[in-house]
Amino acid sequence: MPVLWLGPVQSAEAGDAPFFCCASCVRRLEALVSAYNRRGVVVDENPVTSMFARTYGA
Repeated sequence: MPVLWLGPVQSAEAGDAPFFCCASCVRRLEALVSAYNRRGVVVDENPVTSMFARTYGA
């Protein structure tokens, strides 16, 4: 299955690493971003990180 490089991720404990997702994961991320944007709520300057923090308790 092909994967897409989404960029580096950072961890406070382990540093950074490349981040790859398969097509179905990218579609899921797109759905989460779309759902967030439909609500029209802006929590901070980066709506994606805000959404994931609320969704996954990060």
